Amino acid sequence: MYIKSKQLLKDVAQMALEVHHANEQQVRLGFSNVAGGIWLPRVIKKFISVDLLDQVTTTVADSEQLLVDLRQGKLDAAVFSTLVPERATDLRVSILEEHQMQVLANVNSPLSHLKTIRATDLQGVPIIARPKHALPRLALEQYCQRGHIQPKIVYEAATNALVEGLVAQNVGVGVVIADSVVLSDQVVGIPLAAQEQLHCYMQLAVRKSFLPNANQQRCIDVLRQIRRAN
Repeated sequence: MYIKSKQLLKDVAQMALEVHHANEQQVRLGFSNVAGGIWLPRVIKKFISVDLLDQVTTTVADSEQLLVDLRQGKLDAAVFSTLVPERATDLRVSILEEHQMQVLANVNSPLSHLKTIRATDLQGVPIIARPKHALPRLALEQYCQRGHIQPKIVYEAATNALVEGLVAQNVGVGVVIADSVVLSDQVVGIPLAAQEQLHCYMQLAVRKSFLPNANQQRCIDVLRQIRRAN
């Protein structure tokens, strides 16, 4: 009874927040660091075109924090990225896009001539990695585990842009999500071999308890319509 009562009190408090927010016009959107880099420019362009940008507030954080904020009612919807599709009983989750991982190599690197790359090709190769818990870092670790190699990480870069910049200086290679960087003339992107390919899933999550008003629903519908072609 105690456990059930605590849950009921939590549900009542959440309902009060939902009702209060239903009177507001703003819709609060969260974007993961990865999804923000790929999606946010498209989102801003789209919302400007339909004259809804002033109805939207945006937050950028890591995917784990976004889902915490979403569940706590601090966000109405979140666009985030994971290596496997998210499964949650309290959220409505839909896959927006699927992106492949790729290796960035300097044009002077022997790896730059490969059409696809295998994990064993990275044995002993200097790697510029993202910080721990960043999705490209998780992908790198998973990729190397599958290939039974130990990655030779020489530097942790805070952003994908810095990874690309260091690859351009031939400091090492990097593993990033395809479409997350704009490649310079000194850098090539090499797909992972088909049998070792990893995917990044861009997903939209909305709290099941969230009952949007007409304006909020319109903003979320517009968000669902945004695709790579835009």
